[in-house]
Amino acid sequence: MNGDTAQTTNHAQEATRVSAWERVHLIGVLLFIALMVFWPMGNGDFWAHAKVGEWILQHRAIPRHNLFMYTAPDFPWANHSWLSGVAWYVALRTSGVVGVQVFQLLLIALSWLVLWRLWKRCNAPDWLGIVCLTLAIGVSHYRFQPRPELLGMVGSSALLYLLFTVQEGNCRRLLWIPPLILLWTNFHGGVVFGLALLWLFTAGEAAQRYVFRRPSALQPTQLRWLACIALISSVATLVNPYGFRYFQAMNPERIQVFSQNILEWMSFPQFWRGLDSGSRAVLVAFAGAFLFSLIGGMKQMRLSHLLVVAFAALMTWQHLRNIWSLAQILVAVMACNFGGGTTGPARVSQRTRQAVTSLLLVTVAFASEYYLVLQRHWPGAGINRESLPLGAVRFIKEAPLQGNMYNDMLDAGYLIWSLCPERKLYVDILNAYGEDMFRESRQVSHNQNPQEVLNRRAVQYCIISEQNYFSQFARWLDFSPDWTLVYWDGISLIFAREGGCNQSVIDRYGYRLLHPTDPQRVSDEVAMLSQVQRGQYLGEVAAGLRNPVKTASLFAEAGTMLVATGVPMEAESAFRQALGIDAWHPRALLGLSQSLALQARNAESVQVLRKLLLVSPNKSKVRQLMDALSDRTNR
Repeated sequence: MNGDTAQTTNHAQEATRVSAWERVHLIGVLLFIALMVFWPMGNGDFWAHAKVGEWILQHRAIPRHNLFMYTAPDFPWANHSWLSGVAWYVALRTSGVVGVQVFQLLLIALSWLVLWRLWKRCNAPDWLGIVCLTLAIGVSHYRFQPRPELLGMVGSSALLYLLFTVQEGNCRRLLWIPPLILLWTNFHGGVVFGLALLWLFTAGEAAQRYVFRRPSALQPTQLRWLACIALISSVATLVNPYGFRYFQAMNPERIQVFSQNILEWMSFPQFWRGLDSGSRAVLVAFAGAFLFSLIGGMKQMRLSHLLVVAFAALMTWQHLRNIWSLAQILVAVMACNFGGGTTGPARVSQRTRQAVTSLLLVTVAFASEYYLVLQRHWPGAGINRESLPLGAVRFIKEAPLQGNMYNDMLDAGYLIWSLCPERKLYVDILNAYGEDMFRESRQVSHNQNPQEVLNRRAVQYCIISEQNYFSQFARWLDFSPDWTLVYWDGISLIFAREGGCNQSVIDRYGYRLLHPTDPQRVSDEVAMLSQVQRGQYLGEVAAGLRNPVKTASLFAEAGTMLVATGVPMEAESAFRQALGIDAWHPRALLGLSQSLALQARNAESVQVLRKLLLVSPNKSKVRQLMDALSDRTNR
């Protein structure tokens, strides 16, 4: 009797230890999410949506036309995310950027905790749940940005929970779906994806009952409930400020234009080609985990599950923006496949489970964080001063620049937040315009007769974002006699039209010798300058450094110009100032290496390149530079 009691006590203690480890791992998953969320906020459509939220609260109305563009002032606009805009604006105004990030963290964590709850209801092994959640977060963290999609993904996980637990027999729980769909409709246009899942799930369950006649199929009463809920939910999507017009912006032609012009609409193969090896390994591991669950759970696999997986996989293959939805669906299906705790992995020893789970969590978190580092996203809070056009906005307001502006879509989010409605943009990031505007914007950015568009739109000044700093269009502006550079900081360039309404700004701030878009050409031209002109060139560099918005990019850009001028010691000083602000700034590291090499300090230059190798996505080029410098040192 005492032996039985002791054995029972040992089992209870072991269960307690297992539960404690699972709690530790779950906390680790939440910390992993926090690591993916808390990096300084850069440019993006968050700022534009927050501005829309501000407009809604100020005007107590829902926008029905383009708000922020002078090129499409009357374009009819159905804002699918109007309620999200209000939520983000309230978060920003009440709690600042850090409050936005906390709200962002809560939404992302909630979306995964709902699926963790589903995993527990399915009685699947908890350690496998942690493994699958970790891999799913590693696969989908590319979408963890403060934007309306986050609220939609909470709706997506709630919908999956309600659908995947319907076989328990409690049909009344399905009554939560129509109000969920109604809210989702006004938070984010991704409700169309959710509605498709609802109908595919219903069709799959009906086929399982009436076509394949499987004993595990839902009962006819449950199917009738499901069909009625799907129908009511479809009608609920019309409860929005725009009615049927809500869906007009989702026509195939417009989606095709999005795919050609908007990064998040790229296909999965395009995304895959740009990934580092660690991120690819996480994707492959997640796919492997799902395939393993299919093998173990083939007997209880439902047709409805296969249909929603196939649909989500197809949509993700076409458009990367659906990858988070696919990850959620795969986790839900794996919960069912591993359910009951009877599959092979559940028989793995406790110590092995703990070790595998801990190692995987740390490895995936490291791989995901390294991907962010390669994108120049470091852990932290607040705003990213190396990404937002803070200095350009200050200059536009204080100069001040007048008339119509040209901007590219990449800067539009923060420009909307900081300049509108007093100033209107050439193009916004909200897609509140027709396909012709997409094509016109693409024509300018690809330098295809841009002067015709700039003249027709009466553009008086152009703002070029960091990503387009060295584009053909930026170089055309830089060397065109009709345009003059009036501002640079390594993050933004501003050119003003000669003879226009900003001539006084050109006379005061214009740069006549600097050409930031083509350092090599500048280097060739500087060699032919007189001593006086050379001094004027250095004076223009010094004038730019008087910018009150000090960033690593500003000093790195100045250093690049000084290298082109042939003054490596002054360039080294500028690069070291940049690294004093951001110790891992790639352009500053590369520039410092070049300036040291010009001073024949090759060993120091190689040391800097070794540091650059850790954060540069183009590692082969860095290694080539290191080999060349090492050969020069050996000789």
